[in-house]
Amino acid sequence: MDQTGIVRLFMDWGFTRLKLWLCNSKNDLLHEESFYTASLAADPSFYGDNEVDKVCDVLNRLLSAWASANVIEIYTSSQMHALAGTFKQGGDFVSTWNDHPTVYSSERTVEVRAGIPLLNSMPENKVLYRSTVPLLSSTHHAKYNDGLDEISFISSPICLLLHRLFKVSIPCSYSWWQSTCLSSDQLVSRDGVPICFISERAVQIPEIHSRALLDSDVSIVVYPEVGDLQASTYGAIGEYQILINLGTGSQVIFPCLSVSEQLPYYRFYNSRYPTIPAISHIPCGRLLAEYAQRRQLSFSALQVALEALRATEILSICYGSHSTLLSFPGFSFEDFAYHQEPTTTLDEIAGLAPNVLLSLWIYQYYHIICKYISGNASVLDNCTVGVFGSLGGIGHGFASLLAELLPQGFEVVNRAAYPLPSSLFKLHQDARAEAS
Repeated sequence: MDQTGIVRLFMDWGFTRLKLWLCNSKNDLLHEESFYTASLAADPSFYGDNEVDKVCDVLNRLLSAWASANVIEIYTSSQMHALAGTFKQGGDFVSTWNDHPTVYSSERTVEVRAGIPLLNSMPENKVLYRSTVPLLSSTHHAKYNDGLDEISFISSPICLLLHRLFKVSIPCSYSWWQSTCLSSDQLVSRDGVPICFISERAVQIPEIHSRALLDSDVSIVVYPEVGDLQASTYGAIGEYQILINLGTGSQVIFPCLSVSEQLPYYRFYNSRYPTIPAISHIPCGRLLAEYAQRRQLSFSALQVALEALRATEILSICYGSHSTLLSFPGFSFEDFAYHQEPTTTLDEIAGLAPNVLLSLWIYQYYHIICKYISGNASVLDNCTVGVFGSLGGIGHGFASLLAELLPQGFEVVNRAAYPLPSSLFKLHQDARAEAS
């Protein structure tokens, strides 16, 4: 296989899987591989120094295999609300959304920070200061270490890997950084030295560093890491009035609406789309996985139950129902508000029959769409809804049932197979065009 010319490496580091794609200059797929994160870390909610090394080895091996190319462009995305960094005493870490801080906020009201609901598991709550010294507050880390450890460097997960490999500081983008809820005054050490780098510009790895790692003259260009939400949906952000992402941290995105007092939540994609309204942290993938495990059901069994549902049954089950789905901090469709505390338990959810659980799951998206779209005549005419994420094959049935529920004039399109690499590439391509 000809490995000369431009090779584009795309990498997405999620909670469940680490996915990598290699494409040529025309974005034709050359190579693809995937790893379950459970094979890289005993508990994927937190990566210690040795586990970060394992992920580095995966990336290093792939770069080395394609080092005969003239140019390698690196495009990356990772799970939002994660925090990566280096301890002052040595060693790297990655703390994900599923790793909780040692001390929770006592405030029941959820503050909005730059468009993001500030929930307890956000990185902002994991960086504590003692006499201006930044410390990591992590439940997982605290199990194996006494006290809080000082942080000397903060990064996004994949930028940490690249920094570790090339010995060069790699910036993350604002579209990724927004999800941390960390403010600018939390980005400097007690000595006033920056401990994080944020930029939208690509970085050319100095030749001396790329040669030291790969023993090759290949030119390496790194594009700033973005959040997995932006990476997976950007390519279609201009095609639909509404987008639904069925990932673990599920969202309903409204490119057709503006940020308002009623809808103050938004995501930054790039300078072309700086404030796209989005409702996030909707119970979805994690909810269904926990339910299936507790009921000892396979996802295929859930898919069969979903295919047997009809819109009339969903409405019959959900109208007047007082069952809730929020078993972890997030957004509740009942009162259209974010909650720091769950409104139900996994045991209660496991007690629901599959048709009831699936009806409530679909109904929450229908209810959210109706809440924010009703009364907007310009959107109601020929409103298109794109559904992203397969959820083990359940995404197709979800799209069909949602189409049955929504009023006439709504078109629901299943985009479960939409390729992340082309979407991520387009995001950076448009960002370059805007900057030029």
